Amino acid sequence: AHKAKQFMQDALALCEQQHEYAHQLKSLGMIDSIIAEACDPATGVPMESYRQFAYCAQGIEAFVAGSLNELRGLSQEQLVGQRCHKFAAIGQWDVFTPEQMEQLAAARRAAGPVPAKSPAKPEKFDSLLVRYLADRVVNAPHAVFKGHVPVVQAAYQPLRAAHEPMPTRPNAKSILDARGPDGLRQWLLENRDARVLVTDTTLRDAHQSLLATRVRTVDMLQCADATSRILHDAFSLEMWGGATFDVAYRFLNEDPWERLRLLRQKIPNVCFQMLLRGSNAVGYSNYPNNAVRECVLLAARSGIDIFRIFDCFNDLNSMRVSLEAVKDAGKVAEVCICFSGDFLDPNEHIYTLDYYRGLARAIAGMGAHILAIKDMAGLVKPQMAAPLMAALREAAPQLPIHFHTHNTSSAALTTVINMAANGCEIVDLAISAMADLTSQPSLNAFLAAMKGMPRDPAIDYLTVEPLASYWATVRALYEPFEGNMKTGTARVYDNQIPGGQFSNLYAQWKDMRINCTWDEVLDMYRDVNRLFGDVIKVTPSSKCVGDMALYLLSKHMTCEDVFTRPVSYPESVKQLFRGELGFPHHGLPERLKARVLPEGECQSANAALASVDFGAIMADLQRKFPSPPRPFTDLDVISRVMYPKVFDDYMAFVSKFGMAVPWMPTVVFYYGMAVGDRYTVHVPRSELDPETMRALGERPENREGLVEVTFELVRVGPASYEHERTLVIALNGKEHSVKLTVKPKGAASAGVKANPADKSQVASPMAGVVGTVYAQPGQAVKKGEKLLALSAMKMDLQIPSPFDGTVSSINVKAGDTISSGILLAVVTPALPN
Repeated sequence: AHKAKQFMQDALALCEQQHEYAHQLKSLGMIDSIIAEACDPATGVPMESYRQFAYCAQGIEAFVAGSLNELRGLSQEQLVGQRCHKFAAIGQWDVFTPEQMEQLAAARRAAGPVPAKSPAKPEKFDSLLVRYLADRVVNAPHAVFKGHVPVVQAAYQPLRAAHEPMPTRPNAKSILDARGPDGLRQWLLENRDARVLVTDTTLRDAHQSLLATRVRTVDMLQCADATSRILHDAFSLEMWGGATFDVAYRFLNEDPWERLRLLRQKIPNVCFQMLLRGSNAVGYSNYPNNAVRECVLLAARSGIDIFRIFDCFNDLNSMRVSLEAVKDAGKVAEVCICFSGDFLDPNEHIYTLDYYRGLARAIAGMGAHILAIKDMAGLVKPQMAAPLMAALREAAPQLPIHFHTHNTSSAALTTVINMAANGCEIVDLAISAMADLTSQPSLNAFLAAMKGMPRDPAIDYLTVEPLASYWATVRALYEPFEGNMKTGTARVYDNQIPGGQFSNLYAQWKDMRINCTWDEVLDMYRDVNRLFGDVIKVTPSSKCVGDMALYLLSKHMTCEDVFTRPVSYPESVKQLFRGELGFPHHGLPERLKARVLPEGECQSANAALASVDFGAIMADLQRKFPSPPRPFTDLDVISRVMYPKVFDDYMAFVSKFGMAVPWMPTVVFYYGMAVGDRYTVHVPRSELDPETMRALGERPENREGLVEVTFELVRVGPASYEHERTLVIALNGKEHSVKLTVKPKGAASAGVKANPADKSQVASPMAGVVGTVYAQPGQAVKKGEKLLALSAMKMDLQIPSPFDGTVSSINVKAGDTISSGILLAVVTPALPN
């Protein structure tokens, strides 16, 4: 304590002695003026911040104006003299004559080089793990090296199961395994009056809704043992599918199939549930039927028990192939009705109670095992529970009902309690630390509220509290991905943004740096939904609405402007109007469709799509990645079918950095390390590349088959002219050096601005990253032919040629980060015949 206090005093005294304070610099003539900020007159505490600094800004403005007036009257010689005087005021200088300079140089040459005692050079191994750790230090998105400070700086403790034996009492998983899907359905109906069952969404939809789907597998595994025991009596854990599939590859650098495998090993006793987007499977567009069947089969083999199947437009035909595939795999087909509108409003003519009643009747006729109400935005109000349940019971009396909602409005816990009171068999909730706002209502609160009531879930809320404490600590690591919501908002009944989209949309808006307020984003989302004819908003249709809203805001356009001004429609919007997502039961506005698809093109249903040749996909993977870290499997093939570019990018990543990345601590993954930081992790031997194993030496495995790896950041060298640094990282005590390039802060936009007056210059309609470049200089192109692709987060734009002509130049390359208005290409128009 004394050293810390004395160090600060010594530092202040040194600053004083070296004349580093502003008033000292001014007295020396080194600076012209000191500009103060507004302070509280009573306390002297500064009142301004980097967001609000009106008083300071006035001082800066006055200083600049005054300085310009002063400098305007000086000649060039006077200006140089003034600057020289300020430079000389830095300290005391000796002035040498040319003869003296030569004498000093000669003496230096005669003395010879000064021998330097250099430390022992660290060993050089081309370890992929060391290479990755070094990259995290300087290039992590929120690196400590760049000045960010993680909320949780110490490693957190995993939540152990306190050596409790695995429960053996009957639950939904044991019933399903013993009696099959129909036996589980019957068990649910027979026990309807005894208790309401719960599904915990913490491992999927909760973090998708709150943290942009960024929670990593390693943090799930740390509490998996405890979860298996605490939530043994839950109906299911929703833990896979939806956005978690592509985000795992795209942003987390991990394999979603591996997440499923590892969690299944840790939690064998509770049903696993996934979200399946009907004919979109786990993607964003329609896939051939054989691809959908293959995806379902592989998921079932990998550990999924319950498939929540939905279609963004409640098109039962688009869910039929998925349902049949699930039943063929011997698993539970839970078919959804996606909820929208307000059937209690007399002005509601699209999403009426009769509409939902008809869907329930049809779903029962399809042979579903469970009927789900998927209320993506939390639009089911408490008073709707009784009439909704009555209508569903009338239409499908033999189907258990599973209710899913979001608590964006803060009213959803009451709605869930009312649904339980009206006989709903299963309800979705989340561990309290990952609940509420745009997530599901709190599981802990629901259990406490239902205690002693009819249909008590019979899970003591106090036993769930350790999970809440664990996730509260872990959630702090993901602070950069938190949305801007601090409280619930009834405004969701107006904009109808799905809870699972909210934080992703917010992250997308921030990443695109659109010059507008978040309130404007919310209003534009509502307006675009109306422009589209009030569609059901759930992935992938909700993405279409969000992409269009952000695009219009980036171009400072209104919804009405799309009928009078040229628009480069996001690719998702084109897919919507081509019918690649299916069609709403009430259709899409023909006037807008004519603008989006001027040639009237239309995509047929996925039954008409050519079947996928899985053998050809495997051969292409083996050709493109001849030395993968592990042999390719059917799981890799189906992932490549769903997301070709995303999967290829993932393979490029693991080829560069190895397979051990998912086992690294989250604090390192997102924040890197500071010098002296040290961590110990346990990694499967098969996930460590050969060079890393050579660097580690012979290491024994623990009882779980994992190798202990301890790493520490020892040193970060200075930056070279080429922005390279040499880092030293100790791996199990042995130092290894690696040189790498530091990405500049906030990478500058590539290229130059296009001239708006020159119609041959094709400008970027938004900020983003250049994807595929389709055209080449000298190539003849037709109007509307693709020149290149742009992407921002998950929004994709295809940039077309503005007219028939010849590509004179392509002015950007794949991977360039660009801002709006940058020159992308020049197309010389064809001469008229």
